[in-house]
Amino acid sequence: MSRENIKVCVHCSATRKGSRLTFEQCKKMHIEKNGWKDIGYNFYIEIDGSIHIGRPMGAQLAHAKGHNTGFIAICYEGGLNASGLPVDTRTDQQKQALISLRNFIERVYDVTEWFGHRDLSPDVNHDGVITPDEWLKACPCFDVKAEFV
Repeated sequence: MSRENIKVCVHCSATRKGSRLTFEQCKKMHIEKNGWKDIGYNFYIEIDGSIHIGRPMGAQLAHAKGHNTGFIAICYEGGLNASGLPVDTRTDQQKQALISLRNFIERVYDVTEWFGHRDLSPDVNHDGVITPDEWLKACPCFDVKAEFV
């Protein structure tokens, strides 16, 4: 993977508050349910803030259709409230882990842009802006661009 012109996309696991989807569970699900070789992301952050390494840097990703090259993909465990509605469920530990990952990634790579998964939705009205009514998903359930720019 070139260290230049990298984009980063943040995802949530769409796991309900009070439930768990550990790195190993997510990886197993991606392999068994989707038939992939590995988890779709480069990094996975569990509730306690632990960061797990998924697909190697430079490997073909499986995180967002049409955006699986030239990206680094991060997923955090959570993203839904107890009723299953999209909400920012990140713990303080997960927020700190994201900051640490951001600092590491931006030291090593020439990052051109940060996205939330929802920001990669099609621009249906072709105005150059992806708005909430165009999102295919609410993932990652917080505004990555506002927080990381």
